[in-house]
Amino acid sequence: MAISTPSASGWALEQLTAYLFGLASAGDPETVVLEALDRAAEAMEAEVAALILDGNVISSIGFANGKAPVENLLHTVAGRLTQADLPGVGPCHVSAASFESQGDYCLVVARTGDVAFSAEERNLLRGMSRALALSLQSARVLAAMNERQALMERLTRILRSINSRAPLPEVLQTIVDGAVELIADTSFAGLRRIDPVDPDYAVVLCGVQIAAGSVLGRRSRVGVGAGGRAISEQRLVVIHDYQESADALPVWVEASTQAAMAAPVHENGIVVGSLVVGSSVVGRRYSEAEQVILLSFADHVSLALTDAMTTQSLHHALEAARHDAMHDELTRLPNRALLRDRLEQAWVRGCRTGSPIALLFLDFDDFKDINDSLGHDAGDRLLVSLADRLAGSLRPGDTIARLGGDEFAVLIENLTDAATAEGLAARLLEVLLEPVVVNGRDVTMRGSIGIAVSEFTEPDSQSLLYSADLAMYEAKRRGGGRYVRYRPDMHLDTLVRLDTEQALKRAIGAGELVLHYQPIEELPSGRMIGAEALIRWQHPERGLIGPMEFVPIAEASGLIIRLGEWVLRTACTEATRWPSGIEIAVNLSPRQLEPELPQLVRDILAETGLHADRLVLEVTEATAMADAPETQRIIEELHAMGVHFSIDDFGTGHSSIARLRTLPVDQLKIDKSFVSTLDASDSGTDVFISAIVALAHGSGLVAVAEGVETAGQRCRLVALGCDRAQGYLFSRPVEADVIAAMLHDRVLVQHP
Repeated sequence: MAISTPSASGWALEQLTAYLFGLASAGDPETVVLEALDRAAEAMEAEVAALILDGNVISSIGFANGKAPVENLLHTVAGRLTQADLPGVGPCHVSAASFESQGDYCLVVARTGDVAFSAEERNLLRGMSRALALSLQSARVLAAMNERQALMERLTRILRSINSRAPLPEVLQTIVDGAVELIADTSFAGLRRIDPVDPDYAVVLCGVQIAAGSVLGRRSRVGVGAGGRAISEQRLVVIHDYQESADALPVWVEASTQAAMAAPVHENGIVVGSLVVGSSVVGRRYSEAEQVILLSFADHVSLALTDAMTTQSLHHALEAARHDAMHDELTRLPNRALLRDRLEQAWVRGCRTGSPIALLFLDFDDFKDINDSLGHDAGDRLLVSLADRLAGSLRPGDTIARLGGDEFAVLIENLTDAATAEGLAARLLEVLLEPVVVNGRDVTMRGSIGIAVSEFTEPDSQSLLYSADLAMYEAKRRGGGRYVRYRPDMHLDTLVRLDTEQALKRAIGAGELVLHYQPIEELPSGRMIGAEALIRWQHPERGLIGPMEFVPIAEASGLIIRLGEWVLRTACTEATRWPSGIEIAVNLSPRQLEPELPQLVRDILAETGLHADRLVLEVTEATAMADAPETQRIIEELHAMGVHFSIDDFGTGHSSIARLRTLPVDQLKIDKSFVSTLDASDSGTDVFISAIVALAHGSGLVAVAEGVETAGQRCRLVALGCDRAQGYLFSRPVEADVIAAMLHDRVLVQHP
């Protein structure tokens, strides 16, 4: 039986209520026990049940021939086992709950099958055991005093009040009234509880002829008087000849008290107070039956207090669970579920009032670099700091939610015009640029924001979230660090990207991808020493497609991992057909720099037979320079295998000379944007390229120029000491058979 909150509490309450009414209908103690076993077994779907008293099985149901396996049951209970192999029953799950009622009792149920007793079922069994204890006490009292009807009506009324969740003060007053009614000659009675502010004292919660603040209702010290002793000694205390007793309270002596008794009350098994009665009748003596009555009413107080605390705890737990279900665990902001709910409510209000609403979809740019360089804990701290800043930048009534990862959304109601949303978006981007200290470093963050403003022409509220998401991706496509407002044509662009992604998945396995190769020349000798592999897509309908149309989609969708593996394996296979010593350069996506990469390269080299020193892996400057220990470890492992590394597009990022000297790289590739200005006079490019070449040579690296298109550019590079070059001057990227022929010829162009 699987039970979950809040339905579990309803089920348990229904079962416990039926159980209590069943016990209430029983008469003598033996009937109470049998009724308890029958109803407990039925509620718990158990085949057998038993009641153990002081180490003896006094009653049972369900066992063959009515004979319970005493030793097995006692062993199971003593060992607190949850599974047992009971004779006549077989392997089964066991649950037990102990209680005291003029002896040590234990209520046991067992059932066969695969389903163990849940926490809710075990809690229910404990409730049943407490109720059985109360019912046994009640039955004994009734038998002893022959006042069954009056007591049962009173106790049933109390139990109904508890089960119906009547206000606790009302329930407690009903219990005190019942004790006064059934214990003759009671002049006053009161329920005391340990003062939470000063636990050395007890204060009056309710009473009869005892009012809080009155002479008899003053707080009293724990350990003094009948009520105080019942708390400190955790037992029933009876004081006869009260006027002469050393334990008497002076104010009670002044009230002509002749006898008093008190029983401890509990909350979740801990003594928290006492139920006290007193009599002014001279010569009053409390009988054993009356003492049992007081204990019974004290137990009902305990049940009421525990039930109230459990209900309150459950209420708080449910509230906490609802809050947690609707809020992000890290930032404590509303989460996607709560945003959807508030967006729907805002949509309904807006449709009614005609006041536009807007949704801003925010995603941090390059947040992965923070996690990779500083670690995920630092990334989490940065997220919390930025979330606080973003929340503090909103208008009262706006909602910000964390959707997951580094994605946030802001809901704006009561817009006067779209400029309000755009102004807020601009302010949020400015807030992100303010430095945050993380691990002793100043970290700034850029963001991309998509804005969707609704005038309620969309099919539903959630369309607004989708539209803002599309606009955010458009902002990223434009380079990030900006906001973009949604346009309907963005939806069509998304469909095109989705179609391309699906087609690319098929293309990888359908042989539609091809590699073209661009040769790399050694400038001093003019001889070809390598080639770079460049992917193309031979689309069955669109023809040859360049990488810029599908590689970004592969990056965003994660297909770049499969795509990159195919490129690496194909390029290495093709390079084995080239003359020995010719290098093959392959570009790596940052997403490929995962712990599995070294083993993949090792396997491909083994499969193809290509020597490791002929393979050059190219990574971007931003990837190489990121302070990411895992990335550096991967590069170091590959370099130790003999694989060469090249930093691509050098000069376009932010490089550290100190960091460059620690990286296991072999080449710097000068970005073509610098090479293209070599022909221009007074461009200053000579100085810049000369500095890169000097930096490369000073670090023991080879300088390679990209995008060389004219003989003049080549001459300048030779004069500046550049080692290698590639570009249209030497050859456009060509098919595998063409590059193979060129490589065997070795010399592309004869230069003077």
